[in-house]
Amino acid sequence: MPEARLSWESIPWNRICPWLRVTRLFWIAADPRKLVLATCGLLLMSLAQEAGEALLSTGEPQPSSEATVSGPVWPWETRLGYDLWQTDDPLGEVGLWFVDPRGTLGRLASNWQVVLRPLDFLLTPLRSLGELPAPTPRWLSTSVALLTGTLIWAVFGGAIGRMAAVNFARDQQVSLFGSLRFSISHLPGYLAGPLLPLSGMGLCLGATTLAALIARIPDVGPLVVAVGWGLALIGGFAMVVLLLGLAAGWPLMIATVNVEGSDGFDGFSRAYNYTFERPWYYLFLTALVMTYGSLVIFFFWLCGQLMFRLSGLGLLAGAGAEITRELFTSMPPLLAAESWGEFAPTQAGTILGIWARVVATLVVAFVYSYFWSATTVIYFLLRRSVDSSDFNEVHLDTHAEPDPLLPIVGTAAMNPSPPVPAAAPPAGSRPPIDLTP
Repeated sequence: MPEARLSWESIPWNRICPWLRVTRLFWIAADPRKLVLATCGLLLMSLAQEAGEALLSTGEPQPSSEATVSGPVWPWETRLGYDLWQTDDPLGEVGLWFVDPRGTLGRLASNWQVVLRPLDFLLTPLRSLGELPAPTPRWLSTSVALLTGTLIWAVFGGAIGRMAAVNFARDQQVSLFGSLRFSISHLPGYLAGPLLPLSGMGLCLGATTLAALIARIPDVGPLVVAVGWGLALIGGFAMVVLLLGLAAGWPLMIATVNVEGSDGFDGFSRAYNYTFERPWYYLFLTALVMTYGSLVIFFFWLCGQLMFRLSGLGLLAGAGAEITRELFTSMPPLLAAESWGEFAPTQAGTILGIWARVVATLVVAFVYSYFWSATTVIYFLLRRSVDSSDFNEVHLDTHAEPDPLLPIVGTAAMNPSPPVPAAAPPAGSRPPIDLTP
């Protein structure tokens, strides 16, 4: 009997290594509808930040430490933060690939910060609130910014994640307005998930604060608080667990609602269960997603710069160097890899700068689309590892299919099929004996 040869192509790699499905993230995140949703979220964030700064501004000069927190940053003003050998020039980095391929690959794959940039709306206000003491206007502005960012990305990030969930599980497309309707209708579930651990932390902190009032009793109070400090440590441990689960599981809570179509409590329970039951697998998936994301975001940025470089070559050949420099004076930093000189702004240069800002905004929007799509794929992989659920199991807003066991109505019921006659007994068999009294 000939031996069966095992070929490389016959090995079910996706079944053996399910995390290889992460490579689908580029095409999932590059969906133009997701880029439109991310662009709307970015513009709303910038407008809300500018309006908040204008309403809550006191007119006093701020210290240098606060200048980094305040002030609106528009999407096209963003720096992606790659450690390139030539500042903001991805084409130059590609040219260096043939000189130092290992170092170039390391620089392009290790920019994990760019993948986590969508969390800046959460981390920046928290850093500001952590600086004590802080003036009341600053506390108020950062709190409003935190609440606004949470609401905006619960809607638009949830819509992006919903589209990614259906695309990943069923290879189907969800319309832009359909995903927005889903995210808005499930907004209470998006918000209830993180509110549950925050409420638990608030209860522990409130109980510790009330118990600490005993320390105000002269002589005896501090001694009682010192003896019972072990209870405070237990409350602190509970707050640490809730905080770690919230930091690692908040994106999974939104992904749970998008995939399962459930509520915030289900998102809270699944996120904490998957995070603490598969912590190392979760860390591995996170590192894999950030490494792959750093590469594909650079590639998307490179394509954006190539668009303007190649179109600029045609403009340079047709209009000349002087006109090209005048038109390219108002380029955003994300696309302006080189200086075109100082020229007075013109109407034509302003209009061309608007086109450049659109392209730069789409590059930044891809970062946000990738983040919310990646959290959804990580949820699928964790659910597969913990619950052994199939990847194609996803909640769909469709009408229930008719049950074939339901009674037939209509024309088929009016003209039923004739009854099938009973089969004749085989020849030579005896008739059945009737035992009825």
